[in-house]
Amino acid sequence: PQPPTKAMPAQGTPAKITDPQGMVMIKGGKFTLGNNKGFADERPQRTVEISSFWMDDSEVTNAEFAELVSATG
Repeated sequence: PQPPTKAMPAQGTPAKITDPQGMVMIKGGKFTLGNNKGFADERPQRTVEISSFWMDDSEVTNAEFAELVSATG
């Protein structure tokens, strides 16, 4: 993608940078994943870090995606 053009920080959420091609950059960071009191597949609670990544600005439902795949092969 082309370089970001506009920052849109929102209080309490990661900063999002809008790309002119309809993508937004989701800023990476650390967060707590899991739950020590939850189900076995939720344990252990731990801090993880993810890298920033680009995501399409528009949501697409499974049905819409299936229609696209059907139409384009």
